[in-house]
Amino acid sequence: MMAVLRLMSAKVRVRWLDTPSKELLLRSIRFVQISDVHLESPFSGLRWEVGRRELRRAFSAAIGLAKESSADLLLMPGDVYEHENETSGTAGFLAREFERLSPIQVVIAPGNHDFYAGGGIWQRAQWPENVHLFREERISGKAFPKLGVTVYGFAHNSSAPLPAMLSGWRVADTAHKSILVFHGSLAGGGSPKKKVTCPFAPTDIEQTGVDYAAVGHYHGYSEIRSEGGKLVGAYSGCPAGRGFDETGDRFVILGEMSEEGVELSKKTVARYRYEKLVISMDGVADEREAEGRIREAVDGATNQDVLRVVLRGRVPPDFERGLVSLDQDATAAHVELEWQVEPEYDIDAIARKNTTEGEFVREMLARSEKAPSEEEVKISMNALYYGLDALSGREPEERQ
Repeated sequence: MMAVLRLMSAKVRVRWLDTPSKELLLRSIRFVQISDVHLESPFSGLRWEVGRRELRRAFSAAIGLAKESSADLLLMPGDVYEHENETSGTAGFLAREFERLSPIQVVIAPGNHDFYAGGGIWQRAQWPENVHLFREERISGKAFPKLGVTVYGFAHNSSAPLPAMLSGWRVADTAHKSILVFHGSLAGGGSPKKKVTCPFAPTDIEQTGVDYAAVGHYHGYSEIRSEGGKLVGAYSGCPAGRGFDETGDRFVILGEMSEEGVELSKKTVARYRYEKLVISMDGVADEREAEGRIREAVDGATNQDVLRVVLRGRVPPDFERGLVSLDQDATAAHVELEWQVEPEYDIDAIARKNTTEGEFVREMLARSEKAPSEEEVKISMNALYYGLDALSGREPEERQ
């Protein structure tokens, strides 16, 4: 009796039989989701060779995670590499990693950067038997009978945006679990600068009848939920940040699908982490004091941190930002300074003077007051400070 109780309380994973039946739907399916790797693309602040190694290392770590977790599937919804940046070794690297993953099944839905066409590596390379590629711009399915799941998806065949693809499509086989893998744009999600391709809403996924959608295109992790709060899909985001628009931790997804639904956990595989720090320069007396503030802010950084330090506030008129340097003191992998400071001119005092500077300031302030928009105000004020720099003998410095 005790043995039976122990068996019932344990979380038992049973593979599907060749002829699955509905009684076996209680068994879980584990998957790893990774997308938007952009292999071989450049990094901000790091040499291309360093960034290239980092992307390959992060990808290999995701493959290792799939093996260690005994995953059933590796889901890859696009932009694994970029046509414009691929090297002679890209295809061989991927093929070796997929071969290492066998017998875990790999499902790839090419995106707008690694589209399936034009003699790209998805099209021309020889892939191991455990790799399935969607090749057409229409939804098709790949059944995995032993797992009791069918994975659906489609490819981009060029870099051109795709129209809405999910509208009107429904899963035909409801006896099995189903997953949809694709590269697309969630309405209201991502960055406004991001190209919109295959637009969709959470209701579009829900109406297809799939149990889960693995989606690529956006580089930040986000879950896709129905109006009722049900998890219907997710973006894993990129596994490694490549610039200061991709700050903080980056992830791959480890997921498990069961009769209770889909559970997701985020896993970090990247070595480098991009971060922005904002430091006030208000009140600094000179360049040496500015360096002290910066050093204090980056204290504790490691060789895994890639930092952009944004410096804001007012500094003395004779302050020379070119003299501020951390040299080799910082322990971070890379530190760069972004100056958004303004000389601490006493504008009101200068405006009262009967001098060329005073007349110039009065004119620019008048223009600023009459400016029809915030953008015009900004232009006038920038011109004021550029002019004061020039009149005081300082080399005008670029303003934001």
